[in-house]
Amino acid sequence: MTNLEARRPVICIVTALWDQSGRESSEVLRLLAGALARRATVEVVFLDPSADRPTTSLDSVFKIHHLPLVGMRPFASSLLRGALRAAGASGTPPSLIEYTHLLEGSVTGLRDLLDELAPSSIVIAGLPAPFVVDELSRPEGARVVVWPLLADLELVKDERVAAILDRADAIGSLHPGEHHALVAALPGKASTITPLDVALTLNRPATEQGLFGVSWFGRYVLVIRQFPSDGARFDRSVTHELLRSVLGDIAVAEVDGRKWRVSDFINTAILPVNPNRVNLWRLMAHATFTVDLRPPGPFGRETIESMLFSSPPIVAEGSAAHSHVLAANGGLWYRNAGEVLDLASTLIDDDGLRSSLSQNGLRYASEHHEQMATFVTRTNALVLG
Repeated sequence: MTNLEARRPVICIVTALWDQSGRESSEVLRLLAGALARRATVEVVFLDPSADRPTTSLDSVFKIHHLPLVGMRPFASSLLRGALRAAGASGTPPSLIEYTHLLEGSVTGLRDLLDELAPSSIVIAGLPAPFVVDELSRPEGARVVVWPLLADLELVKDERVAAILDRADAIGSLHPGEHHALVAALPGKASTITPLDVALTLNRPATEQGLFGVSWFGRYVLVIRQFPSDGARFDRSVTHELLRSVLGDIAVAEVDGRKWRVSDFINTAILPVNPNRVNLWRLMAHATFTVDLRPPGPFGRETIESMLFSSPPIVAEGSAAHSHVLAANGGLWYRNAGEVLDLASTLIDDDGLRSSLSQNGLRYASEHHEQMATFVTRTNALVLG
């Protein structure tokens, strides 16, 4: 260990989200951990469902401590929670509530590992977590911070989630909707809840020329059906052809996993490109506006990027993306497929509205999600105190 490393504080991030490829929560966690690594030594305690024994590995600048996560069934857990909520299960037997917790899995050795690492700060990233708060070891003077990264805001009412939040010295909210939900659920801790405002780095020079083959079609609307290529996708939604027929004399460029295409009323071109983020930016940067037809994620990254490129987004109501759009007054939101078509038609026809949303969205996204130095300072202050 160098003298510099010896002087740096040690932060332990405890999470089950680290290696979930293609998941937005995993991407956000890496951005946050990267901000901490600028000023501290970051050790990741990965509650790993694929591990059969405790091991360690290196991932970039991070040392990963793999602890086996046994019995995790996230789909069954979320399905049961949804069913209980739909049934209005205020009198749900405690045994059934406990069963939902068992479906989140269990982990052993967490307390001993934290004792060994002796961090100055412990970050719990991702709730619900597969442990109860008493399983955490808290070295004397150590700060406990929670990044809930909630996929479902109703989880703030879960007793185990509430117990972990109550134990926290500080809480970081991922988007305005999550922030409001946390403050409402924890009014006595409102002063400890801070927006994370995760900063995104855009390669703007790479987008100046747009995506090869698209400029031939002139003006176009961008539709995101599946991104990244292994991300979530609805089997049924507004079709490419229906949207194009409603919009009139404008092309539609569509990102659908590995299949990217652009078409007008006469021609269709398959775009033989690598389905990566830089190529998505090339489409966003020159789109009249963006329509997001995907299942909502916990952060709404592409919505923020769309606003940074002055392409007003149309997103699903009630999503993290919706909370950004609402805070910015930088886009529109829909409840069903019919509203997607109505809103898209409105944006095509109303140049003034489109311009206003574009300016508002750029202002909000730039202020909250493009200031990297501020993001690094704020994240370290939140975690280190």
